Amino acid sequence: MVGIEGTAGSVTGITHRAEVTEDNKIAVYATGSNSGPVDISGNVHLYGSGIIGPAEVNTATHDVVTITQEHHQIHEGLSFMNFASGAGGNGAEINLMLTTQNSDKWAHIIHRATSSVEANFKIWEAGTYSGATAITPTNRNRNAGINAVTTLKENVVISGTSATSGTKILEEHFGAGRTGGESRAMQEEWILKSGTDYLFVLKSEAASADLNLELNWYELTSKTTQF
Repeated sequence: MVGIEGTAGSVTGITHRAEVTEDNKIAVYATGSNSGPVDISGNVHLYGSGIIGPAEVNTATHDVVTITQEHHQIHEGLSFMNFASGAGGNGAEINLMLTTQNSDKWAHIIHRATSSVEANFKIWEAGTYSGATAITPTNRNRNAGINAVTTLKENVVISGTSATSGTKILEEHFGAGRTGGESRAMQEEWILKSGTDYLFVLKSEAASADLNLELNWYELTSKTTQF
């Protein structure tokens, strides 16, 4: 059940309703005894089975002010990041390996890979690797004491066919002509498979390279059952 209340007038009906999201947001329009929209002084209060709170309404445009799911998870203390950087000649490499928890708490991730020269970027899924150093993911809400369930390692040893024993799910070549560049996938989210290793590799293809690799993800319990 979803209700609406205001600071003036009495609500007599809701002329439009939308499905409540998992964050308990809904778009509503109410009429009251003043024969028009209820005067709610810029606040719509939603209440139901979840957390209660006012939804801010812009008084100039009458738009409900919202934030993205990614931004919301920062406030919840469930958003994490880490990075690797390095410099070197042709063939210099940096990498990060993410291991997801074997549960329904899925990692939703975006990445950013940049290089000052021509470079190649790959993501490998479910390979077998060795020699990595464990690092602690950084919570993007610096007031939160929540730890990631996803584990992270750097400096993975890639030798022989170890990298190709997994599935290559992305490869990008950028900075052709030694002009530098970055991976195009900064805004393309992946939902990673639970209980799986993911190796993110950035490799220089020219001399005098400055490399940087950044991973940003949030962890959310899936409500999906069709898989």
